[in-house]
Amino acid sequence: MANTPNDAPRLAAIGKALLQSARPTQWYKNFVIYTAFFFTLNEAWTLADLPVAATLLARLTLALVLFILLATAVYLLNDIIDAESDRLHPRKRRRPVASGRLPLPLAWTAAALSAAAALIGAYLISPPFATVACAYALINIAYSLLLKRIVLVDIFVISSGMVLRVIAGAAIMQVPISPWLYLCAALVALMLTLVKRRSQLAVNGDLAVRQRATLGSYTLASLNQLIDITAATALIAYSLYTFTAPNLPPNN
Repeated sequence: MANTPNDAPRLAAIGKALLQSARPTQWYKNFVIYTAFFFTLNEAWTLADLPVAATLLARLTLALVLFILLATAVYLLNDIIDAESDRLHPRKRRRPVASGRLPLPLAWTAAALSAAAALIGAYLISPPFATVACAYALINIAYSLLLKRIVLVDIFVISSGMVLRVIAGAAIMQVPISPWLYLCAALVALMLTLVKRRSQLAVNGDLAVRQRATLGSYTLASLNQLIDITAATALIAYSLYTFTAPNLPPNN
């Protein structure tokens, strides 16, 4: 049956709703997947290594796209699970699923297809990368269903996403990465998550708990202390990482 002229605006509205649910403003987080590449660059690289570098960058870029698809599936699942509570929130009620602009069956279908495409593609380019992608998916499903309601655990789970992206990049490149890099990534991710929680609490005040239930268990003072501790630890860890790196130039 041919499409009617009225179908075009409806399809465009659904496409816009899908794009909004994919959270394109959050896609920048996935660029952490390139971390391993830049930390493996050294003076030994020559012009002859450019084809290898180009191949690695192409594989990492494909991995970036797959992680965006996987994150999209996670965002859609979270919106589906929280649809009822989101409708009671002054801002979140405008989300595509909560507002009804994105029908629930279509949201489920989009989430399933995005996850399937991401995981199948991940396995085809690198089974170790697929393992990391599966871990990311399972952790985030657990987060959407339960873990985001547990104080401190919610922060650690969000931070783990950053570390998994770094590990994913290393898996794509098939290179050993110093444990120091993972530690630094984890600490920086933890600090950024704490800063985000502090910002939510500072901006929304007593209404913050309506935005996220666990915010009622945090205080600005406790978050400030955690941020200070995490930032100092991250600085110390990165300093030790750089000072003990095996490829440091000689100190002449």
